Amino acid sequence: MNETHQDITDPESLTLEPMRRFFKKRIYGDAWDKWVAHIQQRRNSIHSFRSREIGSFAEFYLDVRKYLDFLRYVNSRLPYPDERYVPREMGDRLFKP
Repeated sequence: MNETHQDITDPESLTLEPMRRFFKKRIYGDAWDKWVAHIQQRRNSIHSFRSREIGSFAEFYLDVRKYLDFLRYVNSRLPYPDERYVPREMGDRLFKP
């Protein structure tokens, strides 16, 4: 929602920065914001015309693991109508560098 006008904002018109601020304020607070900003910066580096650091493969694998933790965190906050619909994991199938 647009806080000034109380209108619903079309998700297609949002850039990542306003969405990150919204989620920091209402969903995950400061706990995840630093990591989300890190991912945003790395994503912007890929699309930049200037030379910027995008990180190593080891950092990429750590961020993939952190992304799984982030998904688990978000998922744990979602209501499910019935226990049978709660997502379950089949085991740890991570690729190791």
